[in-house]
Amino acid sequence: MKTPRQRFQELKLIAEQHRNIVDSSQFGIAMDMAILQLLWELPPTDDMQKAAANHWRLMGALSYMKKLAHLGDVAPEKPPVDDGNLDHKA
Repeated sequence: MKTPRQRFQELKLIAEQHRNIVDSSQFGIAMDMAILQLLWELPPTDDMQKAAANHWRLMGALSYMKKLAHLGDVAPEKPPVDDGNLDHKA
């Protein structure tokens, strides 16, 4: 089963257009302003529970922004990991 990201990357033209948009300075500015707006709207609090909720809200937004920005990136193939076991095929 393919991940949503893999399915997106199969749409070559759309993935390429997405990369072009993400690489633009306008997109970077919009992303910066969106996160600043989110910070602006977070209510000030002395309550630790509410402060923690604000923190996780911000972390969720940053995680979403990172996934959005890298959705069209094709990850390089990972080299096989040498796990230190003997090669029993030899």
